[in-house]
Amino acid sequence: MEATARPRPGTPDNAPILGPIAPGLIADTGTYRHGILLSAQTAVVVADFVDGTAGQDEWAAFDPWRWSKQEARA
Repeated sequence: MEATARPRPGTPDNAPILGPIAPGLIADTGTYRHGILLSAQTAVVVADFVDGTAGQDEWAAFDPWRWSKQEARA
């Protein structure tokens, strides 16, 4: 008998975390159970962040710092 458990990271707003979090470091996480379905598209987005062609407004909903920005506005 064998059992395996693996975490599937999610976020409070159910949107993935996708974008730069430090110089040279890009996050692509928080897709929960949809990660395998979104992997091809998020790979393209990460590549766009790496080469600088990702539009900031286009991916703002998935910004890794979106919660801290909301707190700053309040």
